[in-house]
Amino acid sequence: YHFAALHPTSLARTHFSNVAVFDAFDRHHRVSFAPKTYKDLIGTPETEWPKPDSVVYMIYPNTTMLVGSPMPGHHFVQLFRIYPTSVATTDTLFTLYAPSEQLDGPGRSIAEAGYEIATQIIQTEDFSMAGGAQRNFTHSAAGAELILGRNEPALQHLHRQFNMDLGSDAYP
Repeated sequence: YHFAALHPTSLARTHFSNVAVFDAFDRHHRVSFAPKTYKDLIGTPETEWPKPDSVVYMIYPNTTMLVGSPMPGHHFVQLFRIYPTSVATTDTLFTLYAPSEQLDGPGRSIAEAGYEIATQIIQTEDFSMAGGAQRNFTHSAAGAELILGRNEPALQHLHRQFNMDLGSDAYP
């Protein structure tokens, strides 16, 4: 439901909202979301499937790295480093890396467009929702619980790691 609810006019147009692969590696994890074009692969041998178009790595505790390609032949690494500045605020440092040979000619404009698109989605969709959630947490009743759905294994894993480090059993 993440893409359908949070990104209905962006990522939900190109990716399934309820299909993902999740792998945990100790405190870290990775997740990959299925593009809607994958439905055309039904009946195709797995050996003929393309590589995933993007993979998100969470390097615990504060770094998210998206390795992906908005256009065949142009691969980027988008690095998000998140630094808490108070109980309710954070600073995020976002950097996009592209191979230098892809920055000649049209490759540079593709990399710049990738940065702008990611910035737009993160700021207007993810950060906006996170701000509202934080306001709700701040004003929630005593004993309120955070419930993360089955379709959010990455968030569940991250919160478990935080709680283990903080000595909390708030989210098992």
